[in-house]
Amino acid sequence: MKKINLPESNSPTILEQIQQNAGYRFKDIELLNMSVTHASYAMEHNIPLHDYQRLEFLGDAVLQIIVSDYIFKKLPDEQEGILTRLRSMFANEQATASYSIRLGLDMALLLGRGEQLSGGRTRSSILGDIFEAFLAAIYLDGGIEPARALVMRLLPPLDSCMEKLAYDENPKGALQIYCQAHFKSNTTYRIVNQTGPNHAPIYVVDAMLNDKVIGTGEGHSHKEAARNAAHDALIKLKQIPEDEPHANVSVQGETVKEDTSSSKQPKSRPTKRILALDFDGVICDSAAETAASAWHVAHTLWPTQFVLPDIPSDMTEKFRAARPYLETGFQAIIMLKILMDGNPVDFFKENFAAKIEDVMASCHLTKPELVKAFGNARDQWISSDLDGWLSLHGLYPGTIKALKTALTNHKVLILTTKQERFVSAILKQQGIDFPETCIYGLDRKISKETELATLVGAKKTNIHFVEDRIETLLKIKANPVLKRVKLHYAPWGYGTSEQLEIAKADSKIDILSLETFAELLG
Repeated sequence: MKKINLPESNSPTILEQIQQNAGYRFKDIELLNMSVTHASYAMEHNIPLHDYQRLEFLGDAVLQIIVSDYIFKKLPDEQEGILTRLRSMFANEQATASYSIRLGLDMALLLGRGEQLSGGRTRSSILGDIFEAFLAAIYLDGGIEPARALVMRLLPPLDSCMEKLAYDENPKGALQIYCQAHFKSNTTYRIVNQTGPNHAPIYVVDAMLNDKVIGTGEGHSHKEAARNAAHDALIKLKQIPEDEPHANVSVQGETVKEDTSSSKQPKSRPTKRILALDFDGVICDSAAETAASAWHVAHTLWPTQFVLPDIPSDMTEKFRAARPYLETGFQAIIMLKILMDGNPVDFFKENFAAKIEDVMASCHLTKPELVKAFGNARDQWISSDLDGWLSLHGLYPGTIKALKTALTNHKVLILTTKQERFVSAILKQQGIDFPETCIYGLDRKISKETELATLVGAKKTNIHFVEDRIETLLKIKANPVLKRVKLHYAPWGYGTSEQLEIAKADSKIDILSLETFAELLG
């Protein structure tokens, strides 16, 4: 197959970022190239049959079966009509176009000159097609499971989609329930205008709450216009950011006050936030445990070099000094190997990922093998000596207390490169039964940026993200999809003095202290 010469704007760096966002690395990179090549580009560059059209045909079917299988199993009591409408919400053009943007496929899209000038890069039909083509490329390259994993991480929460479906099915009933819950008041409707001929009139109806207009709709009957007015009101009311209380809601320039007369209503309450927290380096200092678990694996892999069954204290300190460069847990095994080979800590300062991969290749090791070995080492240690394993985890002062407070007042998520079950074990030891569905870790095989993009798309409000890796914060800042993510740097974690200076120089990054961290979570 003839290779495409990517223009500078579609460099391998962009393709690398897409693979990171998707949590999947292609064995055949030509499949990725083809999935983002529009027919206009292939024609201009005389590359016959090297565009995404055939892939899009297959990807549409792959997406349909993955989504159908998911909702069929998750909703065993729902009828075919509901399942069909849900599937459409997950797999329609608007949805697939949003998936493309979140993955960054629009930045890699190769278009002919005419298509480019006519705005093809932002056309939802094209963006939807390239997501389906990209999904087909993953399916052909790695099978159904990585394709399923990608789709499941991009889909919006099922509960919110069911809620939206209920709004679409019976918007007047949904609006009544919403207004009774938040404002202790019922909605009414009034006809404000009628136009058109007698045989085809058009009515305009306002949805009213406490004599204030909260929505307006048109229709060929009173009933249709009222439904549309209720739907309009629901959209406006549900767009209120979670960072703002409902007490004074402004709709169409008018203020509707929430009923706060109930004796159960607190006199004051903290503003509800969505908090996304890194774990290692923000809540937990697990450098000693990571080094010890990695040593156990290294002792098995290279017994003549890692002679002792347990890590010596001097190697723990060397690893702690190198810990700021670690990106994900399994790499600690290779870092120890590099340190044992006599390399200084500064060796990791540049081209860290490439150096790790070089050693893995020379030792004939793969990422899945090392992830599994690292997880198994921890599982065995936990099973035989839970107290000993937990004792190697430090907790930064006040963070557990702040986390407990946040769980009471806010929506809290943990985004980590640690495996979820280990986060749960550490928190349970501290008396926190953290919801497993709110821990996004290594097992999900997807980047923090993509998880945040999913959350932003689902919540449509600000998300406060706390992280100790400046590189991660800068990636999020550079992604236009993530402009609603408020960035907070945790300097007490595994950062360096140089990284702290970078954070100080960036007006978009808020530098926390342990005290202001507690305030954010309060």
